[in-house]
Amino acid sequence: MKGFKAFFYREWALFSHSKLDIGMSLMLPVITLLFFSVNMAAVVGEVQGIPYVKFLLPGIATMAIVNNAVVAASRTFNESYSSVITELMSMPASRSNYVFAKVAAATILATVQACVFLFGGSIMFSISLNPIRILMGFIGVALTGLGVVGLFLSIALCIKDMGTYLVVSNVAGQIMIWTSTIFYPSETMPPILKWASLINPLSHGTNVLREAINYTPTAVFSWGYLLAFSLIFGVAALRLLAKRNETIL
Repeated sequence: MKGFKAFFYREWALFSHSKLDIGMSLMLPVITLLFFSVNMAAVVGEVQGIPYVKFLLPGIATMAIVNNAVVAASRTFNESYSSVITELMSMPASRSNYVFAKVAAATILATVQACVFLFGGSIMFSISLNPIRILMGFIGVALTGLGVVGLFLSIALCIKDMGTYLVVSNVAGQIMIWTSTIFYPSETMPPILKWASLINPLSHGTNVLREAINYTPTAVFSWGYLLAFSLIFGVAALRLLAKRNETIL
């Protein structure tokens, strides 16, 4: 347990002391919240009977998850393909401590950032929140965070070239954002994009949050999808991290 706490604290310290990591994870959601949502609200008006700002806010929260996952995966990539991991494993702690702390810290940071945007946006735009529904939304955010973090960690651990990783991770993040239901409902999408949004975890994370703050119909399929996705990629990231550590050491 001490080893897990040490690695977990290290992850938090690395993030909180890095202005670059904080800026990269916050920049796009902040810009979207402050400028895009306000301007588009004046153009669009309502979507599905909901003011556009209220429609978009849950999507901004899930967008923060992607950005945080990319930052965490980039840090993991650097550690896995450098001498840093060897030095870390010289500590009196097991590989499993490192592996679980890495996934847990990245997931929690992504979840916290998403909730900050959700509550901050609610205050900014005077959106009332129901405590019980928000609790369910928090669980949905955590599941989305675990799945998306696991996905990007898996990408980082399957690629050995830094240039390739940067291209793949950033392109994947943008594709996930723009093929999801963050900015528009799936009903208005062309058939191909509609299918893409159906397998996109950001769509389901956004649907769950919309259910929480807009009192939309229960997103039963989205809950099931998020649970399955988070389990699959959470386990995949844990296994790949453990395998990578064994290869190095």
